[in-house]
Parts: sequence; structure tokens; C-alpha cells
Amino acid sequence: RSYNVDIAEKAPCWIQLEAKGPAGHGSVPLRETAVTRLIRALEKIRNHETNIKVVPAVQSYFTALAAREDSTKAVHFRDLEKALADPAFLKEFTANPLYNALVRNTISPTVLEGSNKTNVIPAHARAQLDCRLLPGEDPQQFVTSLEKVVDDPDVRFSILLNFPPLASEPETELFRAIRSVAERRDPQALVLPAVLAGF
Repeated sequence: RSYNVDIAEKAPCWIQLEAKGPAGHGSVPLRETAVTRLIRALEKIRNHETNIKVVPAVQSYFTALAAREDSTKAVHFRDLEKALADPAFLKEFTANPLYNALVRNTISPTVLEGSNKTNVIPAHARAQLDCRLLPGEDPQQFVTSLEKVVDDPDVRFSILLNFPPLASEPETELFRAIRSVAERRDPQALVLPAVLAGF
């Protein structure tokens, strides 16, 4: 059992992809359309793995969590960056969706729009990605990196929502007060400086 006190959160970077192409009737397939172009772009993004990065707030969380883990896992948690360089531990660690989200920028395709009729090939198709960036990341650099992954000048990227992540140090007067009260009322529980994967 633990009390997680959020000291940081990831920043939203909601991105829209727009593709254009020739319109037509579904009975006469076209080789390249806005929809096929968008599908290809999204498949490239789906297969792209963002880099692993352990920010200080995340390391603080896993260092605190190490107190309740077995000795092997505790060693890994106390130096997460070093541990994640081991492919076997990396695979095990990132199999946990929450842990994975805490050590990399994430991308979730969420919105798809094309034609509103089955028999119409649309001239325009769009998708939206819910991306969450670690503290310290530059949203424009992140978008530029995805543009390079897609490598199609006919797919336009734009940022729909972005603001800087919030973060504070774990050892503040407020955090110490929360820990003091929690430990008094529930001595067996850990009080952890946590990072919110959302915002």
C-alpha cells in the first residue's frame, strides 16, 4: 500500500495530421488518396519507438519504490537509467504500460476522419494523436521528429494543444507534512513522490 503524491506530470502535445489527395467514387479505386496517405503515415508512427529517458522526478519515484521490492529489482529501481540499458530488464519493465509511459514520450492515435459516406473517396483525411511529453522535452522538436518518421510532405502536422509540464522538488515543506501525517496514520504504507503520466 502506498500514498502517491504527484510532484510532476507529463505535458500534452496533441497533434493533428492532415492528408490531401484526389477525390473520387469508391467504385473506381485510386492508387493514392488522402486516406491511403494517412494510413501509411500512421503505420510509420505506430512502429516508431520513442527514446527511453529517466527524468529526476521519475527516478525519485522508483528510488522510493525500491524500499519494498526484492533485492534484485531494488538495485534496478535505484539506478533505473543503468538498468534500462539491459535489454532483458527493459523488455520486462516496459511491458508494464504505466512504467513504460513514465520513461518515454508516448503517442496514442485517437481520432480518425475521412469520408462520411462509404462510396466516396475523400479529398481530405485527418487523424489526431494524443502525445504526452516528459518534463524538459521540446514539443516542436518532438513534432519535427515525427515529421521525419512519416517522411511525406503531403501530410501536414499541427499542434492542437500544448503547455509546459508541471514539476516540483520532492523534498518540500508540503511533501514532508503529507509524509508525516500519512506515516502517523498508516505506518506500514510508503509515501512516494510520483509522476502523473497524464496532465
